[in-house]
Amino acid sequence: MAVIPGETNQSFTAVSSGSYAVEVTENGCTDLSACTEITTVNEIENSLEEQFLAYPNPTTGMITIEFENAQEYLDIRLMSATGQMVETTSIRNSAKKELEIKGPSGNYFIEISDSNGRRVILSIIKS
Repeated sequence: MAVIPGETNQSFTAVSSGSYAVEVTENGCTDLSACTEITTVNEIENSLEEQFLAYPNPTTGMITIEFENAQEYLDIRLMSATGQMVETTSIRNSAKKELEIKGPSGNYFIEISDSNGRRVILSIIKS
């Protein structure tokens, strides 16, 4: 176990995989929670054949999705960690798309799909 320097807020977004616990101290009493395993995964599912990059992850809000080749048409859906649709957009005849995650810090998912039903789902952390 190791203290994460500077982390004293009521919420914490893990940026690397590991076991995490919270220690609470009030009026001289201290309690430690059970550990929770956090696994950060960039790519959850991928049946899309195109090579691409999505960066930076974690992000402070702006995400760039860059394909090796220009894409005729792709749908892009940004969803919250609970699956709520945040934004939808598309790529038309382009190899690059920038998205801004305007919501609060936390985990988000980006689903990219083509007209043939192939898709990729990415896990993105907004810090």
